[in-house]
Amino acid sequence: MTSKDSGRSTPARPVSELFSDPRLREKLGVEEIELSSTPPEVPRRRTRGRDPATRLEDGKLIAVWFGLWALLALATLFGRSAWPTDETRFLAVAWEMWVRGDFLLPTVNEQLYSQAPLVPWLIHLGWAVFGVVEWWARLVPLSASLLSLVLTWRIALLLWPNHGEVARFAPLVLLGTVSWSAFAGLASAHHWLVATVLFAVWSILIIWRRRDHRAWLLLALATGLGLLTQGWVFALYVYPVALLIPLWAREGRRPEWGYWYLDIAKSLIIGALPLALWLLAIGWRAGWTSVYELTLRAPPLLPLDILPIRPEPWWYAVWLPIVFLPWSVWPIVWLRHWQLRRAALNAGLLFCLVWVLASVAGLAAIPGAQAQWLAPLLPAGALVVSFLALDEELRGADENRLLAAMTMPVVLLGAAVIIAPKLPQPEWAPDFVWSISPLVGFGIMVVGVALAWLPVRETRRRVSDMAIVGTLFVVLAVLGLGVEFDRQWSVTGTAQYLSGVERAGRPIAQIGDYHGEYHFAGRLTRPIAVLSAARANQWAENYPNGVIIADETIWRPQARTAVALHKAQRHEPQLVVWDARSLLAVAIDVNPETP
Repeated sequence: MTSKDSGRSTPARPVSELFSDPRLREKLGVEEIELSSTPPEVPRRRTRGRDPATRLEDGKLIAVWFGLWALLALATLFGRSAWPTDETRFLAVAWEMWVRGDFLLPTVNEQLYSQAPLVPWLIHLGWAVFGVVEWWARLVPLSASLLSLVLTWRIALLLWPNHGEVARFAPLVLLGTVSWSAFAGLASAHHWLVATVLFAVWSILIIWRRRDHRAWLLLALATGLGLLTQGWVFALYVYPVALLIPLWAREGRRPEWGYWYLDIAKSLIIGALPLALWLLAIGWRAGWTSVYELTLRAPPLLPLDILPIRPEPWWYAVWLPIVFLPWSVWPIVWLRHWQLRRAALNAGLLFCLVWVLASVAGLAAIPGAQAQWLAPLLPAGALVVSFLALDEELRGADENRLLAAMTMPVVLLGAAVIIAPKLPQPEWAPDFVWSISPLVGFGIMVVGVALAWLPVRETRRRVSDMAIVGTLFVVLAVLGLGVEFDRQWSVTGTAQYLSGVERAGRPIAQIGDYHGEYHFAGRLTRPIAVLSAARANQWAENYPNGVIIADETIWRPQARTAVALHKAQRHEPQLVVWDARSLLAVAIDVNPETP
């Protein structure tokens, strides 16, 4: 055997002589160390994904959490109507943009409303195909919750690429989070905020894990969609964790910081262009005051009327364990966390920790606090719970211990229900907790004791059972409470009556605040005048053929000749539509006209 060097042949050296040369050994040793110190890149296609058994397992779990989501969607769409004021206001924004043919300015009762336009645009796409139907407008937010489940699954695959079972169960854990399932059925733009945040996080992890710098285009797309969904507050949930990558990127080669931060900056700049163009169009058409109202004066996060707003930033610390129920009180999660107390946290757990803490710190800087603003962080909690419960290295530990089951949390919950009415009620605590009968708490304790007699099951089965029970509990609550809520608070009957009033050409006014409750249900095309109680008689004089809507707890006419044209079919407070002319019957000495 010969080797050629510059055209001259020399005898080849035996292999034994090559390894006897200390310089070559040192060179080979250095190269071996360098190669071994570089971890292999994560393949784009996992080998396990080609295994038929793995595909079958993936398919089964996907069918389970998709079926649970479908049950939740059906219960929401057909088990109740849109609830005032949050859902009816959400529908009113899309309806008013549609009826005016104006796809730039979001309004409620023809007053500028601080809602970014993406979700109304998605609703308009469906209405162009199916017509103006309520089910499509409520399905758009529900579809975002389904997309969030899929993205949670994909994020888990990138965080723990060698733990396929963690990824398979993560969407199920998220569905089993009671607050998530309850929030998923609410018609609101916040669902698309959650989906776009997860889309952006998935893009960030692709850049880090696969070293694919083209993924910054995905991040730019996610940023554009997120900013058009909720405005600049979207960045609070995404970009802090991207900028703090030195805290969590502990596995594999660290990215080149120059390229990393350049990609993040490019994605933010390009992703902000659609929002900037929308605001420029509004400023050019409606004036720059409208841009100021939408961006600076308006609250960065839309509040929900069904939830209290607290001004203290520490309020999030109270809500975090509540919104993660039941997983936040599942003992096995804390036992597994205790096992990891002395071990270095892997990149997946560190990422979720930095993601949550950085986002909460950003939210704390915004005045006011609501539990729904933690919704984009619920997938992070589901990812952590899935890893602690189903990681192969931790599986089996503490499974057979009685303390690992839900017996003690359920017993303690029952005891708290019994004791709570006897304690002073804090101002922030909900009233219904102090009105629950002690017998309910005793029944909860009996259920907890009964759980101790059930056969011990493996953790993955426990996760499935808890997730299914949690989701079905929300489904049954929607069906049960939805019927009662519709009976007392549905605006459909009143909205349909007002629709006939508008078609007759009669003006409409309401005493007290109006949040668009009747516009979509009644397909109203003109605004409703908003009055104070002191202005009711003056408005009746100016518009004697009009009608006035009022809650009896807010205002009731003094004239004995006042005619109630319509009463809402509900309990207190009683909503009544009054004939304006009849309120002035005594003053102008004419007989009231009844339609």
